[in-house]
Amino acid sequence: MSAGDAWAVGLDVGGTKIAGGLVRFPAGEVVARRRVPTRAGRDPADILADAVGLAAELAAGVPAGGHFLGVGLGVPE
Repeated sequence: MSAGDAWAVGLDVGGTKIAGGLVRFPAGEVVARRRVPTRAGRDPADILADAVGLAAELAAGVPAGGHFLGVGLGVPE
């Protein structure tokens, strides 16, 4: 891994879990993965807060000098 690599977080918010990964580019390597339960039926703001927290936790893994591209988010219709 080079400090100049680009990094992104991907999140998949589903009915049972929120899955996320930290991806290094240009290799497309998933360097870290995390999952937390969605616990459907809760207030949507609470689910969003969990997704934001997971994204922040994963983004904290970007090494110094790395270029953080952002977060991609997939949600059900």
